[in-house]
Amino acid sequence: ALALQAVDPWNETEFKQIKIKPAALAAALGNDKYLNVVPSIAKKMLSHTVKLPPQNPKNPKDKGGESVIFQSFRYIGDEGLIMKFGDDMKPYLLQLLDKDYGYTRITMRQIFPLSSSYAWRLVELLIQYRGFARKNGTGIIERKFTVEELRNVLDVPDGAYDRIAHFRSRVLDGPIREINKKTNYIMSYESIKEGRRIVAFLIRMDISNVP
Repeated sequence: ALALQAVDPWNETEFKQIKIKPAALAAALGNDKYLNVVPSIAKKMLSHTVKLPPQNPKNPKDKGGESVIFQSFRYIGDEGLIMKFGDDMKPYLLQLLDKDYGYTRITMRQIFPLSSSYAWRLVELLIQYRGFARKNGTGIIERKFTVEELRNVLDVPDGAYDRIAHFRSRVLDGPIREINKKTNYIMSYESIKEGRRIVAFLIRMDISNVP
């Protein structure tokens, strides 16, 4: 979120290096004790990727691609956090910085303590629709995903958790418990069945306790 606040993707032709001093980072995280884990988080961030849509959806051979989120991401104790977004991220940052659905409105204090990548991604998937929840006055966001869609958007490795019980336990139940314990978001889900087989999930997140 701090990195996004330093970016003006409408006016920048290329992303510049962003530096966040230790004091500013500690203030954003709410406690300077979190600075101790920033170096390990920095290493993980370099491996985070996003799937790119096909440039030509009408071409069946165009399966899209994949790109790193950050070109560089490191923490130096006396300098702070130093990072640079990957060049392919510009169209996505335009969407994230939209005034109605802006990712910068998620406070670092809420999401930083989450250790599960699935927990991070679940919050990201639902918070994109924050504007609708605010406008309808419920504070509740709902999204429905088929099992395959959810595997895809959460980047679950091929062949992992093929049994639906394992999938629910590792990809949904555990991460959602962490979200509910460590953030002010309240998340839950319902299984949708065809006959006896689970084919989709309806995921809900209550954001009414988050400013």
